[in-house]
Amino acid sequence: MNKDLSVSSFRVAKWRLRRWWPIAAFGLASLALAFGGDEARTFARYDGVMIAGGEYWRLITGHLVHLGWGHLWPNLVALLLIGALFEDLFDATDWL
Repeated sequence: MNKDLSVSSFRVAKWRLRRWWPIAAFGLASLALAFGGDEARTFARYDGVMIAGGEYWRLITGHLVHLGWGHLWPNLVALLLIGALFEDLFDATDWL
């Protein structure tokens, strides 16, 4: 195998990983919340009183647990497809 080819492949893989990390992080967080069951769902749910008390992370996690698996996975697949179609237009900061 050509050494230059393997180094070039590694650079491309590293570049793509940098561009896709927000989607990967979102997917991993959703998996963790989904496998956490009702306790994780309660922990991550959108609750206006708790948000007003400073738990701002609930603004994001509430979207991951609001309707369960049947709703989450099609949304994640759509996000991946949109990411693949528009990867040249958006970088990681734009996704956030």
